Amino acid sequence: MALGGPNPTPLDKLAAVRHTGVVRNRRAGLLFVAVVLSGACESPPIARWGVSADLEPLPSTRVDKPAATCAAGGEIRTARGCPGRRRLAAATAPTVEDGTGRASFTIPTALIGSSLILDRRWRPDGLSGWRHLPPLRIHRAESEETLDFPGIAQTSESTPEMRAHVWEIGPAEQTTVSAPFLIPEGSILTGGYAIHEAAHATGGSSVRFTVTLLVPEEGGTEESRFLLVDETLDGDSSDRWHDYRIALADWAGARASLLLRSEVLAEGRGSGVSPFSLPLWSTPQLLEPGGPRPNVLLVSLDTLRADALGAYGSAVGASPQLDRFADSAVVFNRAYTTFPTTTASHMSLFTGLYPAVHEVVAPFSGQLSPAIQTLAEALANAGYRTGAITENGMVARGSGFGRGFQTYREIVGDPNVLTVTPGESEQVVDLALSWLDERPHDAFFLFVHTYEVHAPYEPSPDDDIFEETWSESPTGRLAMWRDARNLYMGEVRYLDRQMGRLLEGLRQRGLDDSTIVVVSSDHGEQFGEHGGMSHGGGVFTEVAHVPLLLRLPDAKGAGRRIDSAVSLVDVAPTLLDLLGLPPLPHAQGRSLTPLLPEQEPPTAYTRVIFTENDTPRGVLAIQEGPDKWILGYERGPLMYDRNSDPGERRPLEGDVRRARGEELAARFRDHAETLRTRLEAQVVGEATAREATDQSKARDAADDERDLARERRLRALGYLE
Repeated sequence: MALGGPNPTPLDKLAAVRHTGVVRNRRAGLLFVAVVLSGACESPPIARWGVSADLEPLPSTRVDKPAATCAAGGEIRTARGCPGRRRLAAATAPTVEDGTGRASFTIPTALIGSSLILDRRWRPDGLSGWRHLPPLRIHRAESEETLDFPGIAQTSESTPEMRAHVWEIGPAEQTTVSAPFLIPEGSILTGGYAIHEAAHATGGSSVRFTVTLLVPEEGGTEESRFLLVDETLDGDSSDRWHDYRIALADWAGARASLLLRSEVLAEGRGSGVSPFSLPLWSTPQLLEPGGPRPNVLLVSLDTLRADALGAYGSAVGASPQLDRFADSAVVFNRAYTTFPTTTASHMSLFTGLYPAVHEVVAPFSGQLSPAIQTLAEALANAGYRTGAITENGMVARGSGFGRGFQTYREIVGDPNVLTVTPGESEQVVDLALSWLDERPHDAFFLFVHTYEVHAPYEPSPDDDIFEETWSESPTGRLAMWRDARNLYMGEVRYLDRQMGRLLEGLRQRGLDDSTIVVVSSDHGEQFGEHGGMSHGGGVFTEVAHVPLLLRLPDAKGAGRRIDSAVSLVDVAPTLLDLLGLPPLPHAQGRSLTPLLPEQEPPTAYTRVIFTENDTPRGVLAIQEGPDKWILGYERGPLMYDRNSDPGERRPLEGDVRRARGEELAARFRDHAETLRTRLEAQVVGEATAREATDQSKARDAADDERDLARERRLRALGYLE
């Protein structure tokens, strides 16, 4: 346990680094352990912090894996020590008996006799998603291991497919040393450590974690070591991240390095069982005092069409909390999605790019290009503490959404069914409020996403109270659409209460006046307006039009309404502009801050807005002023005058301005292709540069070795002393 004050812990157990040195306080000559500031300690006097340095490891440090994302206690972070997985070769064909599958796998020679953790998964056929089973621990692996796969339903058509992976395990003792860094006045060191959830779930060994500050002695080759953190986590019970927050006032102005060390312990395991665990270190950061900066809360309410809210004209009364919030916010009357699916539109929200450029349109469609920076990365680089609470798995961290988030928590009711998971907005709000309670006093960026009000529509009896009136007696499909719309509005009513809890929780924590709050949605929903249900195939207004509410600190601009058409690609550029931070390098969106000053009339944008849909025909909706074109639609090109036909029910006849729509579509596609090509070239160029750097380092190392060999020969011949 990290404590304040003197600590006589012997340092002979600490891993050796490049120098050996003495241990003493800079002033008193004693070992010093800095005070760790946690949620239970007194709040630090400085309310906002900026990143002075991400403490990256030196190339020579013994690190088995680069930083990646992995989880402890359901909380995902960028960390070192994240284990990779190696797929095991099948030794026998799988069988199923009484609902339990069984298959044998070949263990790699290097792992025979070792203690292993295995990841098991199965699927009914080659088209279905994988079902994950709890990890399995083998204490002493044989050359071939037979594994059980319980809960498999045998079908007459085929035998389910079964796979096993082994977690790649590092040595029992691991060290990481950071590059040297300067310690600013008033700075604070932050980071965390944990045991990977696979090791925790299988009763892994305990792990001792130590954080040591290495300060070189002036004018000498020795260094002083100061033990900052020393804590042992029980492998059987420690199922969460443990954070440290250390004031470095005693070393202000010094250049230092950081030594992170983990040691898997053997106590209580018996002579026949090897100690085994998966220790993790989240990336440490050195924070220095900075001026006050607003927090950011970005809320995405899945499938919420704009006109379901009273703030956008609904007379049903299902959204009193969000309507009250809109009264304190800037309301964008004409905000539109970029793509009517959860994954594609959210990636536009985070990158400021249309899906034609970022190309992440589904959770399994690939990862975001490393050349594209996200909003979370930009804010993390600026010193914001970043966290995300998401739902359903369509905003999957593996697609690139986790980049830049220090914590990323995904709630997935059934990991094998992504499209019909009921919303869990109550749990989402609970976790968001807990995250706010546990946060330190750094400026924060919190992303909150709930799958409410996506289908299936299952409001509680208390919320299933709506009976909307229709202009004709409902029969057949019309009755189905009406009933679905009524259930949907019941979901909106329930969601509204949960959003009221979140916003009230922000107020109760005294964060109202220091937080930018954005509430929006990824897309809307259709209920027969154009002959269909859901949202996947549409780009009409009921699907494309989304709410966009922006509340500034101290409610500046409250009640202001903006009529200019805007897009979800504008959200990230706007937030960075409001915070005075550099824009995302490749963003197609633009900052909306010129629309925000309280002046009459509001500044108007001359803007073209696009909504894509990758149906077989490649549907593209284009809005320019009151004109809207839909190209690639099955009924052929459509055009609407939204001034006289806001519901897009009466397409204009003939070729009215069709050429203009086709011109805008061609420009959009040409620009997207140019930008994609530029991003691809950047990735290739960076990879080539890294390869050249590696080759240069290898040549330098070889030159150094030759110089040393030449020196040894000359010394042996007596030419050098």
